[in-house]
Amino acid sequence: MIIDTDKIFSMKEANQNFSKVARAIDENGKVIIYKHNKPRYIITSFNNKNEIDKDNK
Repeated sequence: MIIDTDKIFSMKEANQNFSKVARAIDENGKVIIYKHNKPRYIITSFNNKNEIDKDNK
């Protein structure tokens, strides 16, 4: 399995440097936020809204 570390941020890093997270979302489409060393949140670009809507149907 290949893990792209450019898409992964700790909760602390995301909190302290949200502009870096936002740039990563612009470049990659989404990022994963880890809390207590476990994946907890996915933040995605609003441009991906259609993909999310399809998943929820």
